[in-house]
Order: sequence, then C-alpha cells, then structure tokens
Amino acid sequence: MPYSIYTIELIKKYRFNPIFLSIISNQISSLLKSEIFRNTGMLVSGTVFAQLIPLLLQPVLRRFFEPEVFGAFAIYQNVLAIIIVGASLRFEQAVVMPKSDKWAANLVFLSIMLNLAVSVVLALFLSSFVVQVSEFLNQSLQYSLYIYLLPFGIFLYSTYQVFHYWLIRQKAFKELSYNKLTRRLFEGSTQILFMFTKNTHGLFYGDIIGNFSNLIIIIRKSIKNGLTFSYFEWKTIKTVFKEYIQFPKYNLLPAFLASATYFLPTIIIGKLYGQETAAFFDLAKMLLVIPVAFIGSALSGVLLQRYSNKYREKESILRELLFLLFLSAVIAVFEIIFIQIWGISVFRLFFGENWIFSGELSHILVWAYAANFLVSSFTIIFVALNKVKLYSFLQLLYFVGIAFLFFLRIPDFEVFIKIYVGIEIFCTFLLLISILKIVWDYDKSIILKTSL
Repeated sequence: MPYSIYTIELIKKYRFNPIFLSIISNQISSLLKSEIFRNTGMLVSGTVFAQLIPLLLQPVLRRFFEPEVFGAFAIYQNVLAIIIVGASLRFEQAVVMPKSDKWAANLVFLSIMLNLAVSVVLALFLSSFVVQVSEFLNQSLQYSLYIYLLPFGIFLYSTYQVFHYWLIRQKAFKELSYNKLTRRLFEGSTQILFMFTKNTHGLFYGDIIGNFSNLIIIIRKSIKNGLTFSYFEWKTIKTVFKEYIQFPKYNLLPAFLASATYFLPTIIIGKLYGQETAAFFDLAKMLLVIPVAFIGSALSGVLLQRYSNKYREKESILRELLFLLFLSAVIAVFEIIFIQIWGISVFRLFFGENWIFSGELSHILVWAYAANFLVSSFTIIFVALNKVKLYSFLQLLYFVGIAFLFFLRIPDFEVFIKIYVGIEIFCTFLLLISILKIVWDYDKSIILKTSL
C-alpha cells in the first residue's frame, strides 16, 4: 500500500474509536510513569534551579555593567560555544554507545586528549593574532583578555562535556543536576564579588571560575560512578578511534554547523551593529530560550541514551515522539502568547529602562525561538537512528541561510532581525519534517519485519 494512502486509511479506521482512545489514554499514562520522564524530570529540576541563579542575578548585573560590557562577554561566549563543539571531534557523544565500560572510558580519555590538543593549537594562534581577531569581531582591545583566555575556557567546558556523557551513560542524572547547580553558584557569587569591586571583567572571571569548579566536581562524580584510569590502554584507544570514526566523519560537520547556526547571529550583529546592539539581542535571546535551557537540553541528553537503546533493540519510537512533540508545541505556543502581551513590561521591570529595546526585539524573535524549542530537543534522533548524513545536509542549508546575514549590510536593524527570524522558522520546520519522516520510516520497517 502506498505510503500516503496507508496513513489516510489508518486515520479513517481508528479515529473516534473508543477502544483506540482508551489505548492512547493508557499510553499517555504509561509514558508519564516511564523512565524517560523520571530521568528528564530529574535533569530538568537541576537545570531549572541552575538557570534560575544567573537569571535572578541578571537584574542586578544589568544595572551595574554597561551594555557594551555585556556585548563583549556575549561575543566571547558565543565564539566559545561554536568552537567547543569540535574540540573533542564529537567522540564525547560516543561514550554512551559501547556495551563495555572499558571502551567507553577510553573514549573519555581519547576525547580529553583531543580537546587538549585543539586548545593548545588555538592558544598559540590567538596569542599571535589577538589584534587581528579583535578587529574582525569589531571588539575593543580593552576586552582582549577574553580572546587570550578563550582556549582555557574551551578546554574547561569541553572536558566537562566528556564527563557529562559518562554520567549520562551511567544514568547518574542526580549527579548531573547537582553539578549544574554548583557551577552556577560559583559563577554567580564570583560575578557579584567583582561587581562590588567595580571590575569590568567580572562577568568573564565568574564564567571561568564556574566552569573550573564544574569540571573538578564532575571528575569526582565520574570516578564515583565507575570511571577509573586503570581502563586506559593505548591499544583500546586506537580501537575505539577506528570503531567510532563515524562521529567525527559524519557528525562533526553537522554539529559544528548547528552550533554556528545558533550562535553566529550574536557575533554577526556585534560586527555589523556594534557590541551594545549585540548585548540587546543577546538578552532577548537569553530569556526566549528559557524553555530550551530548562527542558530542551535535559530532554536531549535523556533521548540520546534512550533512543540509541531503542534503535539497538529495534523498538518503536514514533508514538512516544509524537506525544513529546505535542507537549513541546503547547509550551511554545504559551511562550509566544506571553511575550506578545507582557514582553516589553517584563524587560522594563526586571532589567531597567536601559534594556527596553531587548523587550521590543523579543516580540519579533519569539517566533523563531518558539519554533527552535519545538525541534531542538529532537535533533539528537538523527544521531540515535544513524541518519547523520541527512542531518549534515540539513544543517549545511541552515548554516548557509544564517551566514547569508553577514553579507546583507542592511542599515535598518529591525529589517535585519525580521529576515533572520524568517530564515530560522523555515529551516527549523524543515528539520521537523525530516525528523518525523525518518522516525515514521523506522517504525514502519519494524512493523514490516515483525509481521513477516
């Protein structure tokens, strides 16, 4: 039976059927009691409390540090976020894959060594061309410290990510929640301390100290959860490198493009419209991505482990995916309504009159970030279902669309933002359609095999 006809006949056959509705109700009930909701709930709770700390500090910090300072710090963070994706060549994501803990541990060691090598090479490059890099980013030389220490920040966070995947492998979600909270406490307290000393680099110092404490704690947690140096073997490292070479080969480019697509706009705005404008954009973005920060990142980590297992065991994914997409859509619609009604008032109340422009930008940007929230948690399915080549192609299209903004040179910033939002929405829904298609095909193949 043709694909489209099969779908229509299925809907006609079962819609409004009481038995079918009862089955759906039972499925929803079982999903709410399932492991994925327990694990996601644990990570979300830790993420929520961790993200609340910097959010609660923002009204204070935004009234002390000038927009230019926040703009320079935002550009630093966005450059860092792009580079850390490739620092370990994506081998860190493979840590959850092997059945053997020994293989997984050697993937941890391999990832850290690659990360160290990338950080050292980058440090040598930036120390030689700091002036040129500052000019390219349209950043004042008074913030050149950010560029000098960028490789150190990359090493800290990338190494943390490696141990993060080890704890996901061990299902140590409680430890991960604790880690997120501790990092934000160190970061926030440091930034407040430097605020009182009137040090304009306080935001940067807080970030570095937060990441350093984060790394120390997660190393201890990883050792407690079975990671030991006795697993280290050069022979095994070579073996896992060859076994999981598809991660850098097929996943590095799409992951890098996905990260660049998400973080490049702030960098482009900083270069074309200045650090202050980048700060206004970044604040609007920070509040609009709260659903992604609170729920999306936690859900994504759980889905990688869960759907990788389902793929190995040839278990169905579609029904669970549709339910999670529905919940995400409800949250996205609520965010749009809230921002359209109270957006500007929220920015004025919490951040002061200097940041009202961020509230005005949020009215336009919310459509893009609501769509992004709907899809971002589920792009990990491309990895879990071994469709990284398709993901690479889609991310290349997405990246080209965002990179196109760099060449627009439009004097009117509002027009620039509207074009950016249009590109975001189009590319995001292209990803959503692709996710649904590959999951549908995967589930259909399982049904056909079991029926034979």
